[in-house]
Amino acid sequence: MSDDFSDGDFNSNPSWGGDTAQFEITATKQLRLNAQDYQSSSGSAEFSLDAEYVSPDNDGYQDVVNINYLLNEPGHVAAINVYSDNGVLVRALASNQILGNTGNITWDGTNDLGEKARTGIHIILVETFDLDGNKAQFRLPIVVATRL
Repeated sequence: MSDDFSDGDFNSNPSWGGDTAQFEITATKQLRLNAQDYQSSSGSAEFSLDAEYVSPDNDGYQDVVNINYLLNEPGHVAAINVYSDNGVLVRALASNQILGNTGNITWDGTNDLGEKARTGIHIILVETFDLDGNKAQFRLPIVVATRL
């Protein structure tokens, strides 16, 4: 199983199974995510999430998640997509978006049709290109949660 997408094919339903991400709900209804950290191969970019889960039920709590970024220089171009745990594209958040040095992109937990994404683990895949054409990829696990 390859998880680096080095062939550039993001639509062939890549498998996110195995040890990529696990989550648990504690007795206090807190959600914890235990996932691998993925770093930029060039070290020139950093992407992170401001929360481990999103709960898109419009109750005012964790209804969105911010994808924060810090780049060593402006002008990086990014594609940001959300995939389900079995590799199905859920939402295209950005395509060929030019990024500044810092900022964030918000995901509201919905799919491309505006419907609430299915409950469970998702992967936010960020692919960037710098001004020299260097490519970096980041996989950010996120859980779509709902009240029980």
